[in-house]
Amino acid sequence: MIDLDDTDRAFLRDLARDGTLSAGELGRRHGLSQPAAWRRVKRLEDSGILAGQRILVDRPALGFGVTVFLGIKLATKGRVSLEDFER
Repeated sequence: MIDLDDTDRAFLRDLARDGTLSAGELGRRHGLSQPAAWRRVKRLEDSGILAGQRILVDRPALGFGVTVFLGIKLATKGRVSLEDFER
């Protein structure tokens, strides 16, 4: 585990709200240069504190009112039938 200072915690708060913020924007918000902000973000990524970015899709806005999880069992075993199904 790495030690986090106030700036690291501020970066984490900002990135939790908007994971698309650039290092330049983070630096401007917190009084650092773009390279210094980038190094902090890189250190947080390398330590595993920051792990990826995610986009949330508003499914109702796309007209999807229901999410369905469906399980399918193929009668025929083997790679050929799976490939036929995937087509």
